[in-house]
Amino acid sequence: ETLLAAAEVGAATVCELKSRLPPLLPGQVYRILCGERTLDDTEALEDLRPLAADGELSLHAVAGRGPNAEQELDIALNDAAGALQADRVTRLLAAGASVAFAEDLGHAGKKTALHMVLGAPRGEARSTIIEALIAAGADV
Repeated sequence: ETLLAAAEVGAATVCELKSRLPPLLPGQVYRILCGERTLDDTEALEDLRPLAADGELSLHAVAGRGPNAEQELDIALNDAAGALQADRVTRLLAAGASVAFAEDLGHAGKKTALHMVLGAPRGEARSTIIEALIAAGADV
């Protein structure tokens, strides 16, 4: 899908264009392509006008893993479990977050997502998350 037409370019940068895209899961990043070329975040889109064919600048966004993707995903799982965000826990598990990851919380020690949800108030979301973590292989 083409992200914008050459007439819409203005003085925006690639980074500003990325900010208009739907949010990704933790650990994922967008790359913006112009043909085969990956654009740098600081590039001004107006500098790409000469590459526009028939008045349209064809840019494409490709989502991929960032350099710390695994750790970011695992930390997000712990946070979502502790905040009783059942839908987010499900999405993070589906994306490959690890139920075995133990985040070092300093004085509180190392905690997994299961530890985090067990410390949250009781309720339907808590039960749902506990079941999802156990089904995903959490050590009980």
